[in-house]
Amino acid sequence: MAFRRILVALAAMAAAFGAANAETPQERAQKIKDWRANCSDPDADLRAAYIEAAVAGNDQTVLRACVSQALTSDNVDTQNLALRAMLASAERLTIEVMMPAAYDQAIAAAKDDAQKVSAIEQQYSHEKWAIANVGAVIGLVPKKVDLSGQASAWHVMTSNRTPMDVYVLDLALTGETLAGTGGAAYGQQRMNFSLNLALNDDGYMVGAGDLAHGKNFRLRMKLQ
Repeated sequence: MAFRRILVALAAMAAAFGAANAETPQERAQKIKDWRANCSDPDADLRAAYIEAAVAGNDQTVLRACVSQALTSDNVDTQNLALRAMLASAERLTIEVMMPAAYDQAIAAAKDDAQKVSAIEQQYSHEKWAIANVGAVIGLVPKKVDLSGQASAWHVMTSNRTPMDVYVLDLALTGETLAGTGGAAYGQQRMNFSLNLALNDDGYMVGAGDLAHGKNFRLRMKLQ
């Protein structure tokens, strides 16, 4: 019975996506509300079917509405599906790179002591160099991503203007966490890049990572 209901739901959504007539603002708003409600359906199978259909429909507004609902679910499997849907539909992801929390804490504790501040800056010189090199952001462009899988591969964009296979990050999604290892460009050279991120309540993946010789950077990646 559940499978039949899923087929009916998918058929109805496919017809809706294929409609040629332009929607009025009121119709568009109602459609988004309907999708948001459907992607929160208490039936886990239907909920999954709606999210998968939203990805297939390639309507970014509908997808964001669907995924935003699923990401706030208290069901880890639903959150995992929402994350896979967002990754599978993303044309580019942007990771903000910030100095380690320990650096900020040390600077705050040093206050106006110039000697202490200088020593801290020297201690974290690798981290400051790495952030300056990437401009405080790292871009990810999909190389191999599939809604059905928990593993994906992404081209890492820093100083390179085009995707290159030597600069790739392999990501593994487990529940609501992402772990990745790979490489990024520094000029014509390759530097190591790794991360561990977890979903927070604001729709961000947050955590820490290493870049080149710098350790424990704070990282934040917006999903929507």
